[in-house]
Amino acid sequence: MEERRNADKLYSELEEIHNKIYKNLIEGGNEKERERLIERFHRVKEEFMEKHPDNTAPYEKAILLHVDLEELDRAEEVLKHAVSRFPASDVIKAFQVCFKVIKENYEEEKRHLDEGETLGDELYFRVELTVQYWKRLREYEKCKKEFPSDFLVETEIDGITVKGEIVFLAPNDITVEIKTPYEGVSSGLHVPHFAMASKEQWLMIDGKITEKGRKVALNTLEEIYRACEVFSKNVDEIRVKREELLKLAKDKYDFESKYHDYLSEKFNIWGVNMKKKLDERFLNIKPNP
Repeated sequence: MEERRNADKLYSELEEIHNKIYKNLIEGGNEKERERLIERFHRVKEEFMEKHPDNTAPYEKAILLHVDLEELDRAEEVLKHAVSRFPASDVIKAFQVCFKVIKENYEEEKRHLDEGETLGDELYFRVELTVQYWKRLREYEKCKKEFPSDFLVETEIDGITVKGEIVFLAPNDITVEIKTPYEGVSSGLHVPHFAMASKEQWLMIDGKITEKGRKVALNTLEEIYRACEVFSKNVDEIRVKREELLKLAKDKYDFESKYHDYLSEKFNIWGVNMKKKLDERFLNIKPNP
């Protein structure tokens, strides 16, 4: 109990110092004061690591601080040490995955930060989502193993039998992949938490798909089928327009926005992830990270 209290105390101290550095950085505060705070942060971090060697928290905070300061090489050094020290930690694995994407797309990531936001904020947000997704994925895989038939969906559209599979399911998330007559294209739906006050809106309860979930799965399967139909029939036109937009775009975000608008307005194809799957299926274009 005493050890836990000590760890909590050190974490709170690290958090407090980090917040002060963050505020100084965002507000353009005194540089010497920032340096003093950074030195203090590292002293507390080292004490934390020494007294609690099995705790990932000081590594996480150090990585976020270095990314806030845009010291990506130093952040990577801490991350490598954390990966070797905690190879089984989901949080550290998520840091590894998300940091790689941010570093590889550094300039574009910086340009698209909101005012008052740092790369550390973006990294933290992505790590949280990734850890949550992995947890839900394990729950989904367990449920699918117990009730495999619940995850198969089939419907008839315009006289055509369309089959698919639910490839991800959580109380407020679902992803469906078409299997026939097309294959490899998927799309999903996220139900906001504020819309889930009633369990009637849940897609899964106690490891089983609900009536609401099955209805959403069938609607999503139809949406994918119709998108595949129109995309495949207009593939040459789409390819030419895509290449045109790619040449004119300022960066990948600008391109994705314009391409999204084009497919939505011209062909009524929605869903960012589904568009990437359609590109991969019909244009043989692998999605960017």
